[in-house]
Amino acid sequence: MDNSEIPFNPIIETISDVQRLFAQGTLTSSSLVQACRKQIADRNGYLHAVICISPKASQYAEQLDKEREAGRSRGPLHGIPILLKDNIATEPILGMDTTSGTFALAGSRPRANADVAETLIQAGANILGKTNMTEWYRAQTVAGGWSAVGGQTQSAITSQAFDPFDESTACANTSGSSSGSAVSVSAGFAPAAIGTETVGSLIMPADRAGLFTIKPTIGIVSQNGIVPISKLCDSAGPMAKSAGDVALLMELLVDREKTQVPDGAYLSAADGEWGNVKIGIVDTESWLSERGLSEIESEIRAQITNDIDAALRSLGNRVKKLITVSLPSIPELTKHGTMDISDCFDHDIKALIDEYLAGVDNAEVATLEDFIAFNNSHADVELPPGYASQDGLIRASKCTMTDTEYDTIVTHARQAGGPLGIDKSLRQSDVDVIIGPADGPLCEIAAAAGYPIATLPLGRLNHNSRPFGCVALASAHQEALLIKVMSAWEATFGPRKSSKPFKQLA
Repeated sequence: MDNSEIPFNPIIETISDVQRLFAQGTLTSSSLVQACRKQIADRNGYLHAVICISPKASQYAEQLDKEREAGRSRGPLHGIPILLKDNIATEPILGMDTTSGTFALAGSRPRANADVAETLIQAGANILGKTNMTEWYRAQTVAGGWSAVGGQTQSAITSQAFDPFDESTACANTSGSSSGSAVSVSAGFAPAAIGTETVGSLIMPADRAGLFTIKPTIGIVSQNGIVPISKLCDSAGPMAKSAGDVALLMELLVDREKTQVPDGAYLSAADGEWGNVKIGIVDTESWLSERGLSEIESEIRAQITNDIDAALRSLGNRVKKLITVSLPSIPELTKHGTMDISDCFDHDIKALIDEYLAGVDNAEVATLEDFIAFNNSHADVELPPGYASQDGLIRASKCTMTDTEYDTIVTHARQAGGPLGIDKSLRQSDVDVIIGPADGPLCEIAAAAGYPIATLPLGRLNHNSRPFGCVALASAHQEALLIKVMSAWEATFGPRKSSKPFKQLA
């Protein structure tokens, strides 16, 4: 099947669009999987977004088609191909490794699917494959979207390739760590994907791919079976082309016993209306990521600031209230780095990886120290030139943080980010959500608080067409509100700017 035979545009169509085509009989799960596989075959050689495809995907598609023909539907995800970030465990029967980007986990065999994977499968989703990611906890110097197993993920949208050793291409970086999941959806490899975030790993890649995503309130999506960093901040989340698709996936991923889901489920919130939503906005320029002083970077910063400010001003006559608000700066939030919640990750990861590996057979490693030794023994692939550091793993292996120090940092971060940060700003300004630039540290405040955060795609850089947009923050368990905001934003500013078939850059 060539692209002209595909009865839909895989780059544009949403889950809802696909289900309509299923209902019309113009598309089957089998033909959809075939189309997605062709997209991957044609483009993944450059993008490095997908690490592997399940050899069972076509067989499962046929089974799901037969169920549909027999009048049995498992729900809105029936027959929909979904890609999973390669830190989400799947059973060997699906024919895929779960590597988290490291050859140390290649060939390992989880004894059970991660809870999020099993939930999707039971709902009729077809797990198509695993996506590339920034390699698990290696080092801060590892470029976003690079792993030893998957190579360097590239954007499906930008007009330039990212070279981690060429600063002039920095704004083409897909960011990470859920790079492959975001790029795959934007490239039409699957209608949607699941990524994970500790701090920024859903938000930043989704923003740079022009996608909608939510990092949910910590604890309402199961972390079981996901290669861990810290239960303080880890969460899986959906990456999709529409707010409605995010709502559909959230209804499956979220544990209803641990949060409040609207009577009409999350999809009822995706009504495209602002209603009585009151919005607080932060100063865009102050909350953008710090950049260098080159002419290109200055132009990019100016465009993002001007376009976001114009978009937010245009909401003044659409929403009940629009007001500028303040939040604690990152230095204030962390007491100038002495109380940074990310310092606790080193404390957490050693025990958590032992716990994960206890449920895995055939792994070459059993402890954090084993990962370090494996990398040293396989330096040709794991520690190539430019990626020789594994200081994150080494630092964690030597962590001496006491339980008292840990509890003090966590208590401060939760209070400073939540009740004294996001909640205080919402309450004092009498607003429901806070909106600001996605390309910046607002995700760090949400992570410190353990609160939800969602992306709002907006535009493209003049420099290289890379998407950019905003994020919306809210109090804990306000996912339905964020979905409403995403849906209203989508209705206001139009559907996401889809990626054209892109040039395969050398």
